[in-house]
Amino acid sequence: MGIFSRLLEFAGIQKAEYDFIPSLEGPWAPNNMLEAATELFIPSSSPDMVAVEGDGDLLVTAGKELYRVAAGIPSLVRAFPGTLTTVFPDSDGSLWLGCEGHGLLQVDRVGTEIQRKTEVASVQLSCITSLVRHHDGTLLIAMGSRQNGAEDWIHDLMGRARSGCIVALSTSGERVIATGLGWPSGLALDHQGNVCVALAWNHCLQRYGLNGRLLDRPIPNLPGYPAHVSRASDGHHWMALFGMRTQLIDFILREDEFRADMMRNVDPRYWIRPTLLAEDSYMEPLQGGSIKKLGITKAWAPPRSYGLVVELDENFLPLRSFHSRVGGRHHGITSAVRSGNQLLAVAKGPGILLSIELEGK
Repeated sequence: MGIFSRLLEFAGIQKAEYDFIPSLEGPWAPNNMLEAATELFIPSSSPDMVAVEGDGDLLVTAGKELYRVAAGIPSLVRAFPGTLTTVFPDSDGSLWLGCEGHGLLQVDRVGTEIQRKTEVASVQLSCITSLVRHHDGTLLIAMGSRQNGAEDWIHDLMGRARSGCIVALSTSGERVIATGLGWPSGLALDHQGNVCVALAWNHCLQRYGLNGRLLDRPIPNLPGYPAHVSRASDGHHWMALFGMRTQLIDFILREDEFRADMMRNVDPRYWIRPTLLAEDSYMEPLQGGSIKKLGITKAWAPPRSYGLVVELDENFLPLRSFHSRVGGRHHGITSAVRSGNQLLAVAKGPGILLSIELEGK
């Protein structure tokens, strides 16, 4: 272990938080494939997640509303009492929903409530970011934060909160898998039944056993902040990244005094921070790095907002990526799934469900 790593360990800092930002090359190489995607559906409220039911229909959460998209035609399933933060279609045809202020809901296909859970293993269920069913029947639940709601993610990031957790619900009992996590935003299972967790604030993937033991980090250092992770029928995974890291933002996250002063005195829209969609306001920071001659924003400028989806193999190694670069519109990708030869992605920034026809396998 190097001197720098030892100093970080002595200070109680996880090294993954301060690794150098990896360059976008190889399978991460920039392109315009996400920017050129077809705009499939624009709901009345900002969409957050897309999932595929067993019959191939799509489910899309948008604010308090749940939509079903069948044969390309969207229809409202129903509106719920709180903002929907995630949806998971179970094998029995029912749907599990994270509903802000109301915990975990299980509903049937038309949205009629079957059961509600507000607490698991003495943990109050709030800010549910991801759900996945283990092979043994256990339902795994990720909570991004126990301090902040889902819509307050930027306060959680800038406040350097680490209160996320993963809990397990099964017929044999309830238990906590992991605590003290930096916004666990996505859950996926590997072929051995271990759970891989996307940690947004640590910008990495961590793998745990169901006993809570930390096994490894399949990707220890991501170029951005991961969101939902979904598994396709071929065993590959699709991971959305809702924002990109910059050297300045990483620096600000280490400067506690400056960051606290910024949070007290500046409108959150104009913090030095990642955002889901740049407003192109003259009050936004980083304009000097973004605007070249004649007011044209260059694709290689420091990203305030960005769109990115990456395909991972069965070992969670990156294979290819899809980008909407600086100056584009399809930014703030919070969820992506593969259905047949289509890649469906939610661009939460502009509030659009996107579709890309995949070539080859």
